[in-house]
Amino acid sequence: MASVAKGKIMAVIGDEDTVVGFLLGGVGELNKARKPNYLIVDKQTGVQEIEDAFKSFIARDDIAIILMNQHIAEMIRYAVDQHTSSIPAVLEIPSKEAPYDPSKVDDMVASSIIAQLLFLQSDSGKKPIHLYINSPGGSITSGLAIYDTMQMITAPVATWCIGQASSMGSLLLASGEKGMRTALPNSRIMVHQPSGGAQGTCSDIIIRAEEISRLKKRTNEIYVHHTGQTYEVIQETLDRDRFMSATEAKAFGLVDKVESHAGSMPNH
Repeated sequence: MASVAKGKIMAVIGDEDTVVGFLLGGVGELNKARKPNYLIVDKQTGVQEIEDAFKSFIARDDIAIILMNQHIAEMIRYAVDQHTSSIPAVLEIPSKEAPYDPSKVDDMVASSIIAQLLFLQSDSGKKPIHLYINSPGGSITSGLAIYDTMQMITAPVATWCIGQASSMGSLLLASGEKGMRTALPNSRIMVHQPSGGAQGTCSDIIIRAEEISRLKKRTNEIYVHHTGQTYEVIQETLDRDRFMSATEAKAFGLVDKVESHAGSMPNH
């Protein structure tokens, strides 16, 4: 998750794990002079309380983006629809109730990240944007949409691997600004070739296989560009699942640094 420009913060409405995760990721910049920018939702939290919190966040000048999961957004859908024009974006993050892993790269996650990147780019100019990755991978096309956005904006994107960056997650990790790609010491990075399936007529299956082959070639080229490895080395390495430690990922060129000191994390 990325940081917002100085003087602007994100608000979070979600369960305790979600709120804590975003606060640790730099979304929360709490001090005694600032009102809380989050609401922890549990079984005792009523719809009216959620709606009141949402409206209070909307009314604040220091809040640029409000994050909430799909379930909560649906609970207060009328309020969301009535007020989204008041702030740059209301971003819905996947909830635990949804039938997918919120850390996987899919179209919804990609749209959320892209919206944040574009907003932060317009709001902070060329100040670094920090993207925290803890992902098992996901859709190639969704990941490439994020990748293209990262390359298009003028602000440098610093990438951080926290936990794991596998499959498409490793490509996004590697595609951060050179010198600003970091892995924490116990993180794991995994690279491999694209995979998929097809059914239908023989012609349909061939068409799908050819498309996967084209995507394989393109992702290989991206790894070559960002790691400095040759195409042959990338192709051989990605032929099967290849797991790396943070140190091994640095040696391979996927990251530039392995950090273990608390002071190395950016102060948002």
